[in-house]
Amino acid sequence: MDSIELNFSWQDLFNPAGGGPRKATQARIFLAYPFSSSSGQRLRKALADAADRVGGVEILDGHVADGVAWAPEVRKRIKKSKLVVADLTGPSIEVVFELGFAANKRVVPVVHRKSDVSALPAWITADQVTTHQGTELITTVERILRIAGSRTTSRVREIPAPGHILFIQGEAADWADRYWADLAAMATSAAMPYPPQRITPETLYSPEDIAAYLNAWLVVGCLDGTPADLATHFFVGDTVARDSAGAGPGKGESIGRHAIVLAKSSPAMDRHLADSARRLPQERLTRVTDQHALEHTLAHHIQRYNAFLRVAGASTRSRVTE
Repeated sequence: MDSIELNFSWQDLFNPAGGGPRKATQARIFLAYPFSSSSGQRLRKALADAADRVGGVEILDGHVADGVAWAPEVRKRIKKSKLVVADLTGPSIEVVFELGFAANKRVVPVVHRKSDVSALPAWITADQVTTHQGTELITTVERILRIAGSRTTSRVREIPAPGHILFIQGEAADWADRYWADLAAMATSAAMPYPPQRITPETLYSPEDIAAYLNAWLVVGCLDGTPADLATHFFVGDTVARDSAGAGPGKGESIGRHAIVLAKSSPAMDRHLADSARRLPQERLTRVTDQHALEHTLAHHIQRYNAFLRVAGASTRSRVTE
């Protein structure tokens, strides 16, 4: 693809006083996109060409050199980026996982064509989704770089709280009803102070709907190969990015967050779980395909939660008597 012509002064983007492009890195932009997408590749090249011209901007993506563990490297790149551009054409569960992992980053969702927006769940399209087909590519690249050069604040997700367990079940996943029943019964038996919450992704319509559940310390998500899987991947990404719930030691203590993904069978798990999530360490994600395994996993995390309550209670009493 030839270099594109852009419509504004690069010298003024990061250096309003003039004096030419800056060479030091002022902003890193991570582009999450399906590598097989020709339109995503075109967007990647356009951003890289524009960044080279303006100076001070580094474009990152998920391509990793041979011999490097790619999954943690990609997460590291997202963490150090100022802006995340998520190409949701498709959409790809890998990209939505990275969207969830982009906690407290400024995010620009994009698709190739306007018709691609209809394939996205409502909770994503509630944000402005930019297209990059044909000549729209120039406008989109300009907008992305202007945002990267601005001081606009990101949407900050509320600090996770050591309270609720979240159960994500799509409308087609009626096979998971027994898992929900097990979770509800075990939480009641353990006299947990907050009852588990069950949500249906198809009923989430806005970022506020998503934000209302992002503070769970334990996320249990069902995978069935439907668009509802996108919500599970988003929440799993968030639990990994913000890996503890609570204020931290000396401030009320905290508990490590965890995600459990459920599927009807091992082959179904292999088909429906994003590769990025599959490569997470066991302390972050547990894969479950039978009822006994879920009961065992839940028992472990309920014990962990009760231990947290004891430590948090002792810490509170200690501060009161000081």
